Amino acid sequence: MKSKIKILIALLLVLIWMFIIYNFSSKPSYESNMQSKSVINQVIEKTVEKQNDSKKKTIQIVEKLNVPIRKCAHASIYFVLSILVMIFMTQVKNKKIWYLNIITILICFIYACTDEYHQTFVIGRTGKISDVLIDMIGVILGCLLFNLLYKKIRKNNHIDIAKNKS
Repeated sequence: MKSKIKILIALLLVLIWMFIIYNFSSKPSYESNMQSKSVINQVIEKTVEKQNDSKKKTIQIVEKLNVPIRKCAHASIYFVLSILVMIFMTQVKNKKIWYLNIITILICFIYACTDEYHQTFVIGRTGKISDVLIDMIGVILGCLLFNLLYKKIRKNNHIDIAKNKS
């Protein structure tokens, strides 16, 4: 019973995160762009010294940082998705970790493709293969981090089990 609850919670987290991604993708380009610029602007205003021409410099910095930060956000949200999918997969399947990585990468790739396709229906948005590739960088990094942590946790659990048996 306990493992079924873990599986359900893991699946729910994956679905919630996919819904969050869908909501980000559903915003028209103008709204999405203004939102990210607003966040960058707030960070800059808190960190950059106030000068006479600081407003002009802030606008220039925001314009320069907007695209790279948006691309990092793409990778970051898929980084999280891949970790959530890996958690779900480890709860459902008792398979080799490399197999779970392949399934996770495939699931995330399909979702990234459908997300980009979905964006073609949103005002001012386009679906880009380059964004799918950026998403996949996040997915691969998420899988790598998960693998490192998973191996470390399993190793520690085996040590604890061995100590308890003696």
